[in-house]
Amino acid sequence: MELLRRIWSRPAGALGILFVFALLYWGGEHLRRELWAPDEARFAYVAKEMREEGHWLVPHRNGEYYAHKPPLMFWLINASASLLAGGEINSWTTRFPSLLGAVASLWSVVMLMRLWNRGRDDAAAALICAATYLVYKEGGWGQIDMLLCGLEMLALLALFSQDAKASSGRAFLAYLCMGLAVLAKGPVGFLVPLLAYLTAKIAARETSDLRRWHWVWGPFVALALPGVWLALVALNHPPAGYLDELLFSQNIDRAQGEFGHREPFYYFLTYFPLDGLPWAVLLPFAWMALGENEEDRALRRRLAGWMVLVIVFFSLSPSKRNLYILLAYPALALFVASAWKGFLETTHLARVRRALSWFPPILVGVLLVIVLASPFLPGLVESAGSGEKGSNDVLLETLETLRSVPFLTAVPGLVVALVCMVASLFLTKPHPHAPWRLASLWAILFATIGGTLLPLFNDHKTPKELIPLADSFIPEGGRLYFYRLNGENLALYTGRRGQVLHTADELAEVMGKVPTGLIVFEERVWEEMKGGLGAGVTPHPFRLGGKHLIAAHWGGASEGAIPK
Repeated sequence: MELLRRIWSRPAGALGILFVFALLYWGGEHLRRELWAPDEARFAYVAKEMREEGHWLVPHRNGEYYAHKPPLMFWLINASASLLAGGEINSWTTRFPSLLGAVASLWSVVMLMRLWNRGRDDAAAALICAATYLVYKEGGWGQIDMLLCGLEMLALLALFSQDAKASSGRAFLAYLCMGLAVLAKGPVGFLVPLLAYLTAKIAARETSDLRRWHWVWGPFVALALPGVWLALVALNHPPAGYLDELLFSQNIDRAQGEFGHREPFYYFLTYFPLDGLPWAVLLPFAWMALGENEEDRALRRRLAGWMVLVIVFFSLSPSKRNLYILLAYPALALFVASAWKGFLETTHLARVRRALSWFPPILVGVLLVIVLASPFLPGLVESAGSGEKGSNDVLLETLETLRSVPFLTAVPGLVVALVCMVASLFLTKPHPHAPWRLASLWAILFATIGGTLLPLFNDHKTPKELIPLADSFIPEGGRLYFYRLNGENLALYTGRRGQVLHTADELAEVMGKVPTGLIVFEERVWEEMKGGLGAGVTPHPFRLGGKHLIAAHWGGASEGAIPK
């Protein structure tokens, strides 16, 4: 144990321990849950097309340029595939950049706790961060946002680290990380961490630390990496319209809500407490607990400024998704962990302490109920669907999905998780009010959800019904066609290159030139189009999650049996 403490006390040692923790925490989901639409399958497919077609500078999907995101995520997926899986792009290698982002975020939380003289609770802060709902969710998902958060956290750590004494080296690292963040998701990778740092310092009344030369040269460092990439793109004759869409449409139009996800101004005020569970509930009490001295009050203002800036920044745009404010949750973990000592010592927070002591056995009880109920879930679902007449369509589809979910296969994993929870409860019994006691139980619960429960829905979230159709009706080297939908997940799972047909004329042209083929429609579009396609087109309905799709083939079958 003493050796472990010595390893943890060193920055490199803490990084190694956190990496092992992340593998255990998210590894079950990374390995067992398949790539789901839309984002995970899309990014995997874009990375695959990048490798196979050699589009290393300009990402493509279905043979068309993909300007929605810069290329860093796709580069890292390919690098992960080369280093870890012999070049195979799969669920593990697609999510590995997210794992790196999660480790970077947790390590930055640890280092910030030490920087702000809270080193006693640095491990607890990392565990609280990992056991925050949205951090857990994004760490297990093959999306860009966890990678972005990790780069932004490294930038903030470097900026805060050079406050006490000016360090051009640390400032350079901060702006370098911001440049990588821009390559991951655009200008927000530069603007958000920089503004969060500024707001935090101003809120903490530490403006004297802002008198630094890095404000002059730093932005040039941050913009150098994306600048070099854009210069290489421009020199290599990019597709017409790519740079215009990348630089203007995807930033200006998206900020104006032109790409969907339009939500009201108060959207994040609803999602921040929900996605910050369970720790967001403690935020008001943490504010009270961090009020004993000026150092504590400065810290709470600093972290509050950080969180408020992130939430307000993204609230200004009509386009909103809950994962946009992911950077606020490490600050929440820092806030709660830093305040925990105050929870224990502040007299008027005695009720909070008693409530916190009840949560660990409640969580164990919740998991016990899930374990005991699992064998009976199929029968309960079946009986719930016995009165289907008069039920609404959504309920019918939900019951139909649940009937085929193999709940019983999850029982062994749930039992193991329950044993781990009970063991954790007893091992931490001498420290009933320790922050890591509650955080460890939440972490076990989240890891169980990701590694045991979510994989049960793989068959419903992946287009496996389409694979035999593609094998039967698409000739060797042929394409899988989509009518007015992108279908990256469909192309990924069938192992075929996709092509989007945007108009009825394009569809007619392809059907006239290609003797045998398969095309996928949304069900409502198929109903509008089927009358004009002729008698030689045969539909094959299938579902993907909540979507109803039609795979229609024309011509004879290629080698392989025609699915019944």
